[in-house]
Amino acid sequence: MLEFKVNHEKELNRFILVAGDGERVGRMSYMVGDDGIMTIDHTKVSLDLRGTGAGKHLIVAAVEHARGMGYRLNATCPYAKKMLEKHRKDFSDVLGPVLTEESEPEPGNEF
Repeated sequence: MLEFKVNHEKELNRFILVAGDGERVGRMSYMVGDDGIMTIDHTKVSLDLRGTGAGKHLIVAAVEHARGMGYRLNATCPYAKKMLEKHRKDFSDVLGPVLTEESEPEPGNEF
C-alpha cells in the first residue's frame, strides 16, 4: 500500500501530496472568498497514480482545513466536485451552497 502525506502551503493556497520517498506527486489549489467559501479550483496527481485513490488524500486535507477554519467548501475542479459529491455524507458539515443545493434553471433557459 502506498503511503502519502499532505503538506499545506498556506501562503500559496495549496496542498501538496508527497509520496513516502519524499517525491511531490500531486497538488490541489484553492481560493477563499470574503464570504468564507473555500473553492477548490485545481487538482492534479501524477499520471501513474490516477485511479489509485491518491487524490482523495488532497480532498480530505481540504475538508479538514475547511472544518478547522469554519469555511464552507465548494469546487470548480471537476475531480474535487465529483469526490465531494460522492462522499457527501462524510463531508456534509462543510459543503458550500454549490454542492448542497439543487440548482434551478434560470427563466428562459429551460430545455
